[in-house]
Amino acid sequence: MTNIELLSAVVKSLTRDTEERRESVGLLLELSDLPAVRRKIGRIQGCIVMLVSILNGVDPVASRDAAKLLDILSNNTQNALLMAEAGYFGPLVQYLNKGDASFFNTLLL
Repeated sequence: MTNIELLSAVVKSLTRDTEERRESVGLLLELSDLPAVRRKIGRIQGCIVMLVSILNGVDPVASRDAAKLLDILSNNTQNALLMAEAGYFGPLVQYLNKGDASFFNTLLL
């Protein structure tokens, strides 16, 4: 399931009805245990934006899973920047509070 096309199909399901969205977020969360999947999820166009939208949505199950997945993905500085662009600033604030030099180098690129 580390195939980018298959992961992209799961990400597209994030835009569908409540039950399919809930299942898709849950599946991505389970698959995020694999480092190769974690690297790819953040690179799929629109994925982080959709996860932030789900986080702020009304479905408590999908929102909780989206929060967990975003937390996992925030270990990547580029993902944290994408989250901030989508209006989810928690990971960016954490990086700024830590004063992580590698994060600041990413900002300059």
